[in-house]
Amino acid sequence: MVLIVLALSASAGNRLILPEGVYYHRFVSNAAGPEAVWINPAALGQSKVLCTEYLGEYFEGKFLNSWGAVVSGDGLGISYRHLENIGGNPYNEYTFALGAELNRDTYWGASYKYIKTAAPVFNKRHFWNVGLLINSTPNLALGMTFSNLNRGKLDNRRSDFEQIYSLTYKLPQYRVSFSADMSLSSGQSLKGAEWNYGLEYDAARGVKLFGVIDHSGNYQLGLKINFEKYFVGDQSRHNSGSHQTANTAYIGFMGQSQGPAF
Repeated sequence: MVLIVLALSASAGNRLILPEGVYYHRFVSNAAGPEAVWINPAALGQSKVLCTEYLGEYFEGKFLNSWGAVVSGDGLGISYRHLENIGGNPYNEYTFALGAELNRDTYWGASYKYIKTAAPVFNKRHFWNVGLLINSTPNLALGMTFSNLNRGKLDNRRSDFEQIYSLTYKLPQYRVSFSADMSLSSGQSLKGAEWNYGLEYDAARGVKLFGVIDHSGNYQLGLKINFEKYFVGDQSRHNSGSHQTANTAYIGFMGQSQGPAF
């Protein structure tokens, strides 16, 4: 994998961007179940279901060299991912998260991310993050996250904190949801914001299809099948030239439901 670190000019900020890999994309306003741990911890407050999920990545002809695991339930979650080669070093990351109801249809959450081993630019770094999720109407969900609030130093300067603002518009009669994310750092103007657009389609009972495209034309395609006690899924990543760059397969298991499932 390619080391992804953006140390931008002073006018655009000083950003510390974590590498992609293993974790598939979901929108901050539309995360559900264990994936909320790495996407928006506020969504953990929506469900009491105990759930585990295991993820494996196919990359450059190799499968399971990079992998991850997530456990969530009762508003708490923990995740781990291992990336085989980031800047010539293995990358090992832990995330601890919690979420709770703030008031009716509004949830808040926080997470702590620790990188145990990695290339020097990432090694031993930690990140404090918070999130918010608002489901005040059946058709519209709003979400936001603020990451790297501790602003660890990069090139002897404090790095920017990162912001994501997101909305999801649901059309239950057509079994489809449309979502958009806007992300930018504290050192960027709105003009420099990055965008993701996507849809989620309930193709059949328990079967969901996903599509995501970003401002550069890179995109992801996914499939998830929910059974009574477990689910399976797959999501591929493609560049703007339609070349598949990586693929994540996953399986999850759900315990006894004590609240709304996902």
